[in-house]
Amino acid sequence: MKMKDLESIFTSNIKSADKLQGFVPEMHIERAERAYEAQLQRREKYGYKTTYSREFDERGIVVIPNFMSDLTGFVEEIEKFPIAENKNEQNLLFGEIAASMWRCGGENNSHLETFKRIYDIVMDCHALSTLEPQFRQNTFIQRLQNSPDNNDVQKVMHMDTFFITVKFWFFPQDVAIDDGPFCYVPKSNILTDKRKDWMRRQWTDIIDGNIDPRRTYGHAEGSLRIFDEELIEMGFDPEATAHPVKANTLVIANTFGFHARGEVSNTVIRQAIHGSIRLLQPFDV
Repeated sequence: MKMKDLESIFTSNIKSADKLQGFVPEMHIERAERAYEAQLQRREKYGYKTTYSREFDERGIVVIPNFMSDLTGFVEEIEKFPIAENKNEQNLLFGEIAASMWRCGGENNSHLETFKRIYDIVMDCHALSTLEPQFRQNTFIQRLQNSPDNNDVQKVMHMDTFFITVKFWFFPQDVAIDDGPFCYVPKSNILTDKRKDWMRRQWTDIIDGNIDPRRTYGHAEGSLRIFDEELIEMGFDPEATAHPVKANTLVIANTFGFHARGEVSNTVIRQAIHGSIRLLQPFDV
C-alpha cells in the first residue's frame, strides 16, 4: 500500500473491510488508537460543561429521567407517524412534515426548547461546540416494531465503528424489560489493552475470511460483533446490559462501546426521538 493511500485512510472514517484491502490488523488498531487519542484531546480542550459529559466519558452511557417538564400531547403527535426504524423524508424531526407538528404545538411549543437542550447535552458529551447540520439531518421520529426471534442483526452485541459515535433516544413512554430496551455494556467505551487484543483478533479473522456466521454481515463491515463469553473475558457482565426506562427519559450512548437492541417477548412498537452524530474526520482535534 502506498504512503499516500495510507494517509488517506487515516484521514477518513471508512470502516468497511472491503474498502481497506491491504490493511493488516495492527493498522486497524492504530486507527482506533489515533481516534481515541483525538477524542481525549478534544475533551481536554473543550472541558466538561455538564455532569452528563463526565459520566458519558466514564461509562459510555448517560440516562436522564424526567427530562421534559410537560409531555402533554407528545405521544399522540408521535403516533401520527408511520412505523419506521430509520430516518426518511416523512419522519425527520427538522424536516418539513415533522417540523410542522411542533410548530402547531400551541402551548407545547416548549418541545422545541427540549430539542435544543438535547442538542446542547449531546454536543457536550461529544466534546464539540457545534455539529448542528448533522443533528438536524439525523434526528427523527423512530417508531420501531420489534418482534421476538426475528433474526435482527442489531440484537447481536456490537460496536458501531472504530471511533466515538454519539447516539441518543428520548423515550416518551415506559420501555420495560419485555419491550426490547436499549442494551449497553457500561465502560466498554474505554479502549483498554483487552479491547484492543479482541479487536486485533476480529480483524485478523476478517482479513483471513474466517468469520463466525453468528457475527452477521455487519462484522465484516467493521461493526464488530461480540459474544457473551468474550465480554466475560474482558471483565464485563453480559447480564447487566439492559436499560429499561420510565417515560420521559433521555438516553445518550457512545456506540464505540458495545450495545444492542433488546429482545422482546411479544411484538411491540418502541417509540422515540432518535438521532446520531458521527464525525466525518475522527482524527481531527
